[in-house]
Amino acid sequence: MQYTFLGKTGMKVSRSCLGTMRKNFQNRRDFLKAAAMSVAFTGLSGCSKGFHNFEAKADKPNLLFIMTDQQRWDALSIAGNPVLKTPNLDRLAKQGAYFKNAYSPCAVCCPARSSILTGHTVEKTRMRTNGLAYHPKEKG
Repeated sequence: MQYTFLGKTGMKVSRSCLGTMRKNFQNRRDFLKAAAMSVAFTGLSGCSKGFHNFEAKADKPNLLFIMTDQQRWDALSIAGNPVLKTPNLDRLAKQGAYFKNAYSPCAVCCPARSSILTGHTVEKTRMRTNGLAYHPKEKG
């Protein structure tokens, strides 16, 4: 029986066993192909239902809430900035609601977002700074 050494491991493997191992193991390209096909078929699985099932109901409002980060109040052309051109945000503001006078519940991003999205104060949400996870057992 002929043996083949596997690299620097010093292991001896018969050639027939080595051929079987190569057939059973995937290389990177085969793995990526299989992963892409899985994603594609998963995405297409809902297409048979049709788009008529996804119509908005009249009794529920269709709400899109856009909140930008680190942007001054005048960083939109609709706010009167002559330098910046923001046609898509301007169009959304004209078709929807544009708040000209709004106040932030906190000067830090994460606590402000948590207050706006939950409707609670920063003290109630316990989100005091960016990058820190909320721990329910925390006191104070």
